[in-house]
Amino acid sequence: MIQKFIHKKYLPVYILVFIFVGIVVISLMPSSGIKSQSIFNIPNFDKIGHFIAYLAFSFFAGLVFSRKQKYMIALILGFVLGIVLEKIQSFIPGRSMSIFDVYANTAGLISGFIVIYFLQKK
Repeated sequence: MIQKFIHKKYLPVYILVFIFVGIVVISLMPSSGIKSQSIFNIPNFDKIGHFIAYLAFSFFAGLVFSRKQKYMIALILGFVLGIVLEKIQSFIPGRSMSIFDVYANTAGLISGFIVIYFLQKK
């Protein structure tokens, strides 16, 4: 029974769930639980993290949801998730809502979509 859940065809599902949970947990963490955002002394370095996290989310959603309609729903939910988490951050000590985070999230979602589109086209 357990071998059925360990099968490699479920790996993209597990990764997608892991990315989703990671995005939610890190987004809702108070600023005291997060390392300095000026890592490598680059201002707004966190935007790169937003971009990569949402690109990964979009990419694995594309692997999991093979039908275009379901994948588009996953992208829309990813977009809404990013906005909702940003709004919730305004209530967390040391965190604030940033429209630039939403832009980075959206750019990541779109980039992941483009990667999946071209990979599935081959």
